[in-house]
Amino acid sequence: MPPSDLQNSDFVLRQLLLTTQEGYWYINNQGKTLDVNPALCRILGRDREEILGKSIYDFVDEENKRVFENQLALRQKGIADPYEIALSRPDGSKISCINAATPVYDDKNEKLGSIGLWTEVSELKRVQTELSEHRDNLQKVVAERTADLESANRELQTLVDQLNLEIKERARAEEELRTQENFLDLIIENIPDMIFVKEPKELRFVRLNKAGEDLLGLKCEELIGKNDFDFFPENQTEFFVEKDREVLQSREILDIPEEPIETRDKGRRILHTKKLAVYDESGEPMYLIGIAEDITLRKEIDDLKSQFVSLVSHELRTPLTSIMGSIGMLHGEVLGKLPENVRGLVEIAHSNSQRLADLVNDILDFEKLESGNMELNRKPISIVETIEHAIELNLPYAAKFGIDLNFEYHEEPQRVLGDTGRVVQVMTNLLSSFLRNIRLSISR
Repeated sequence: MPPSDLQNSDFVLRQLLLTTQEGYWYINNQGKTLDVNPALCRILGRDREEILGKSIYDFVDEENKRVFENQLALRQKGIADPYEIALSRPDGSKISCINAATPVYDDKNEKLGSIGLWTEVSELKRVQTELSEHRDNLQKVVAERTADLESANRELQTLVDQLNLEIKERARAEEELRTQENFLDLIIENIPDMIFVKEPKELRFVRLNKAGEDLLGLKCEELIGKNDFDFFPENQTEFFVEKDREVLQSREILDIPEEPIETRDKGRRILHTKKLAVYDESGEPMYLIGIAEDITLRKEIDDLKSQFVSLVSHELRTPLTSIMGSIGMLHGEVLGKLPENVRGLVEIAHSNSQRLADLVNDILDFEKLESGNMELNRKPISIVETIEHAIELNLPYAAKFGIDLNFEYHEEPQRVLGDTGRVVQVMTNLLSSFLRNIRLSISR
């Protein structure tokens, strides 16, 4: 393949690395991180500089450290299946990922390290780092060979020496381009999302990765040279072509959140697709690239969540309303004045039934919470009164364990801006979590 074609292919593959949705993690034989892509930084919740040079053990807890060690032991036995492991973020949260790791070897079949593709896409800088290492190694080899040649041919004419050097430099550059192409091919074929490439004039396929073959039920050889009209229903094909042309005209990355597609073996699937065009030096489009994630299962889970919210709304709220009404009548002494020893219990029941109603409302506001539109009733509140109210609600629960809840403060009570219901909810959760194990004394 001519150098210009290799360079064009390298350019296309680099663009894929920057836009893929899979986390990309490259470590050397000592387990140190050499490179990551933006998707992995997003997964870890850290800047790239916080990750480079560190071991994966720096980003997992003890339990997941054992998972990683077990996988290393399996790989030494020749078992290299993808596995699940949880990564730790700075805020203490855990992110579960599927890691598909692949060893990397040089042209002498010596292991350089391994590549991990983390589901939750790849980074060009990671490739650039790896390619830089290959380039440095090759330059070192060329320098050594050149020195040997110069030592053995000192009496040759200067012109001959220069010619030999140029020939070797050209060979090194071509070998480097082939190495880059093979390296990037390895990444593309191991990415679990479908990746396809089309030529811009008639939108005919020129490449499809393994994940795309598995999703569509079609081999790459079946697609090459054909377009969407040869495989998909007319209405879907018209949509695909419309979006392809839109990308080529806009010169921007197009994000399609939901895109239905009919597949050969898996039926109708829903994809989240991103498309972009690659241009040559003159600004003419060379290729159209698509990266598609199968989100069918995610959509099904969203439907189940909606059904759950509907169930809570109809099957829980109705009886709860009746219970609150009855307790409210007792609390308001509509049926007569309550004895002192009963009034306190009714007070607690009335407050807790209201909290339960608030929790039901929180569940029904689940969609708002997910979209970031959850409303808080923020107003000046007494932090002391709020804490006392939370403790009062948990006194019966604490009594089951023989624990006294004490609240002491020695300064002037302060008022803060907050949502009383939410503060009480947080304190109730904290108290119930610790009551089983400790004798709690809260002081201020």
